Order: sequence, then C-alpha cells, then structure tokens
Amino acid sequence: MLLEGDTMLHLAVRANRDNIIDLLLRSQGIDSTIQNKVSSTEILIDHKHSLGAGAFGCVYKGTFNGESVAVKTAHEGKENMLLQEISLMIQCRSPYIVDVVAKSTMKPPKLALQYMDCGDLRKYLNAKQYNVTTTIEVAPLQVAW
Repeated sequence: MLLEGDTMLHLAVRANRDNIIDLLLRSQGIDSTIQNKVSSTEILIDHKHSLGAGAFGCVYKGTFNGESVAVKTAHEGKENMLLQEISLMIQCRSPYIVDVVAKSTMKPPKLALQYMDCGDLRKYLNAKQYNVTTTIEVAPLQVAW
C-alpha cells in the first residue's frame, strides 16, 4: 500500500527488502553521516509552548530556518545525557522515528527534531481509548509498524 509521502526507503522497509534498503542507503551521493551541526542560537525555542518533559530534559516547540521543529533541551546537570541521545539518534535513523533536523552540541545543547503537528502517539492512543475525536485516523497496523 502506497501512502502519501512514502519514499523508496519506506516501501523497502515495509516490504522487508533488506537488499534494497542497503542499496538505497549506499547509493552514490548519499552521505548518511552528514550532520546538521549548528550554533545554539540558530535553534529558536518558544518556552511558552511546552510539548513535554522527562527525567533528563524538556521538549518545546521552536523554529529552525523558519520551519517548526520540536526542540529537546537538557535539565541542568543532564547535558551529557542529551549529547548521548543526539549521538544515538544520528546513528540509528529510521523512517519510523522523527528525523533529526539540526543539533547544537555547544552549551546549552539542543536537538531540533521534526515537529509532529498532530501530537505524539501517546496522546493519540489515550484519545482513542476514551473515544475522543482526533485530527487524524491511524490504523492499528500502522501504530504497530
């Protein structure tokens, strides 16, 4: 099934075609090690628009190059945890995980991620559990995927 926005990589992953995935990722001209490392001042945070928080940091809505992004920041003293997460997210890219848009490893470190304008999966699943109307409809198979 072809979904809007699918790339060749999405289709290869869905079809479990490891040989095609490898071919696509190793194609000439594709450098999977490129990192959008920027100055901390280039990733702007809207501190009034919190998207969530955890043990190591907070996520806010922000902008990078005029585009909406989710910006992950570290709590004081937890900067090394965020730096480790940045490294892991760059190494473990997947079409099923939000993409890293930009990173700043200068103090304070920031991680700019794709902004999911329909919210996160947990909120969606909670809304469906209590029959709350949602902006989009996702089939259970898509969630499991």
